Parts: sequence; structure tokens; C-alpha cells
Amino acid sequence: MNIYVPRPRELAQERIMAYIAENGMKPGDRLPPEREMCQMWGFNRSTLRSAIAMMADAGDLYAVQGSGTCVAPRFRRTLQDLQSLTEYAASGGWKLETRLLSCLKMECGKQLSRRLHLVLGQQVHHISRLRILDGIPILVETSCIPVNLAPDLERHNLVTGSLFQTLREAYGLCLDHGDEKTSITSATEEEAQYLSIQPGDPVFWIVSLTNAPDGTPVEYCRTGWNWPAFCAGAAGRRRRMGELTYKSPLYIQLREVIRSKIEEEEYLPGTAIPSENQLMEQYGLNRQSVRSALAALEYEGLLKSVQGKGVFVAGPKTERDLETLGGYRTTMRQRDRAPSTKVLIKALRTAGPYYGRLLEIGAEEEIWFIRRVDSADQEAVALEEIYIPRAVLPALDEIDIQLFSIYDAYLWNGIQPAKGLQTLRIVRLSAQRGKLIGIRPRQAVMEFSCVTRDIGGRVIEFARNYVRNDKAEFGVHFSNQKLV
Repeated sequence: MNIYVPRPRELAQERIMAYIAENGMKPGDRLPPEREMCQMWGFNRSTLRSAIAMMADAGDLYAVQGSGTCVAPRFRRTLQDLQSLTEYAASGGWKLETRLLSCLKMECGKQLSRRLHLVLGQQVHHISRLRILDGIPILVETSCIPVNLAPDLERHNLVTGSLFQTLREAYGLCLDHGDEKTSITSATEEEAQYLSIQPGDPVFWIVSLTNAPDGTPVEYCRTGWNWPAFCAGAAGRRRRMGELTYKSPLYIQLREVIRSKIEEEEYLPGTAIPSENQLMEQYGLNRQSVRSALAALEYEGLLKSVQGKGVFVAGPKTERDLETLGGYRTTMRQRDRAPSTKVLIKALRTAGPYYGRLLEIGAEEEIWFIRRVDSADQEAVALEEIYIPRAVLPALDEIDIQLFSIYDAYLWNGIQPAKGLQTLRIVRLSAQRGKLIGIRPRQAVMEFSCVTRDIGGRVIEFARNYVRNDKAEFGVHFSNQKLV
């Protein structure tokens, strides 16, 4: 039976996270000085600093020059609840500011007409707003609403009022349910200026469609979320908002042109786009600008380059439903993908204070630790780390988890996974971890974490997945009724 001994940096991270939880530390609270933490836990300063740097990258901590290391604030929303940001901010006691960037009427193209069930060329309100929470620019959102549903919407207060409330009170449009998909994109120059981040920084890209009770589409919205928005460590990089004095770089402009052609189905999935030389000639750009634009779209999973053949429009990404508990194999097969896994580590380890707290067991109890690479159609999709109390699956070492799923093992042992608390955020992988799933060092990925309980309420698993953005996206159905 294999025994896994975590590396010192891993142990240091676990100790810090456990210390924050055990002491009930709140956002902005300072950790003890480095020397004190080293003495408490027996780590050298280099190991501790490395752990703190990793946690700062993940948005768990931030450094204040001359003051030490602090717990980073977190912004949390329940994705299944249909609630405007205005209503959410009020419920949490946050100060919300809104800046109206543009409000105009435009004719809808193929994508909007399909999404909103409109005739091609029918008019929609195109409303772009910057939302600022407690002084921090948190998102840029663009809402598209059919003009025939809200004829004079531009005359209403779209700055201090709630858009959802205006639609409800002025037009009788009660937003009832919808769907959204989440992935990662890189911030454009303009988005970076508004969100006070650097161009190319990762942001959550959320596309949602919200409907009336009878199913009529009311709002199609695209939102760029500033993923470390509540991390004060970003404060040192902030620019003064509103200082837009120059146009976006040429490669970003070309990126958006190609994106638009994909969305409007001028470039169809599986077909080749114009060659580098053709794009250079058509738009008057140099080769580096063209290659940068194509690379950015390939990172988002919209394009795929094939050596010797060209660049093609990629098909739809694998979508994972955030509302459903299920194994990786089941999820892939439901989407007609061929799943496979490569187990890198399957061993016992001591839970320690952090995982003991997560799994609601003693720190000295043994847990199974599994690290594996999940693939679909022979392409790496995610790096997965799973922690299971040994008492839950005592004989897991006898089960080949490359042939059978862990959910199979639960069912064979009379355990029925019933509910879970799932979270989604953006992190950067180390060079070593990134190499396992074929991405470059420190590339941003989606971290999907879940604490799973059985029908008796016992915690049976904590899982953490680092998912490639170009291979998968996450979907959720939301409504104005609380889910049980």
C-alpha cells in the first residue's frame, strides 16, 4: 500500500489554510509574521514564502508592503439564484456603483436573432455597464434586450436602478429562469482599463440567457468578471478608471473581428479560417499581430491549429453541469466523448488539520489521496485531486480506478452521493502541474472544487479539478426560486 508524504510547500499551504479557518480570520486580517509561522510549524522561510506566493496567485492571500500578509476577501454568489447584482449588493451590505458605458439600439445578427428568437435585423437595446463594488471594479457587462419588449428602455435610470427591477415594473417582464455558461478569456486593453487589471489577465467570461415565465427570451448578457476583484493585492496595479486615451492593440482588434465572424457563423465549426498571409493582406497587419490574435483565440478554445493544414474553427467545448453530482466518465459519455484517466498517485496520507476540517474527521486520521489526469478523446482536459476518508472506502486500494469510476466504488459500498457544495474560480498552475495537462507554465485554468456528502450528511469526498479552458466550460440553470 502506497503512502503519500506531501511536500513541504504543500504542507505549509495546508497549515496556513487551517490556521485561517481555526482562528475565524476575516478578509483583511493579518497572518502572523513569517518568523513566527516558521517557528510554529517548523518550516524554513523559503518554503513558507513559496507557499504564500502560491496562495496569493490563487487569490487566497495578499501582501501589504510593510504590513505583512493578509487574508484576501472573496466575492461569492449562488449561481442558481436569479438575482440582480443590485439586489445582491444590497443584501450583503456592499456599496454598488454603476457607470453606463454605452446605451444604443442596434440590429441583431445571426447569433442574437437565434438567442432572442428574433427576425434577423430586428432591433435590440445594447447596454454596456461597468459595475463597481466597494470601490473595486468587478465586471463589465453587456446586455441585449429586444426593443419590442422594452421600447423606451434608454429613458429609464440604468445607473442607480436595477435593470431587472425596471423591466419588471415598467414593462411587466418578470425574469424567471435561464442558463449561463462560464469559461475564461483574456482581458482586452479596454476591459483591462475599466477593470484596473493588466491586458491579457484572465477574466471569467459568462454568457447568459434569461427568460420570462412563458419561456420568452428577455436578456442575452455577456459579462467579463475581474476574477481577483476582491483581492487587495491587485490594488497596487490599479490605474485611474476612465483613462481610455488610445485604441486597443491591433491584434486585439483582429481577435474581436474573428470572434464576431465565428459567433455570426460566417466561420463555421470544422472549417478553416483565412491563412496568416490572407489575414495580413486583408487587414494590413504584420505577421506577429496576426499570430497573436490567433493564439489568443486558440487559448480560449475557439480555434485549433493543425500543423501543415492551417487554423480551424473548433467545435463546442465539453460542458459540465454545475448542478449535477456525477463522475467524470458519466459526464463525458453523456456528451458523446470517450473518457479516459491516467492515475498518477493513489496512496494513503494523514489528513492533517486542513483536510481533516474539510472532511470533518480528525487531523490524524488516514485519507486516500488520488491525483490523476482526465482526458476526453485522448486529449487531456483536467488535472484532478481527490481526498477520501479511508473509513469511507477502506478497500479502495483493491479497486482499479483507471477501469472503474470512484462513483462505482461508492455504490458498491452502499454509499449514495447526495449533495455537494461546489465552487469555481481561476488559478494559475505551476510549470510542473501545467505540463501534466499540456499547458504552459502559470497559464490560467478553472479550478472546480466540491465537498460531497452522502444521504446521511457525512462528508465522503473533497475533489479539486484544474480544468483546461480550451477544452471545457461550466453551465448552470438558474431561477428566481430557491433550489432545495
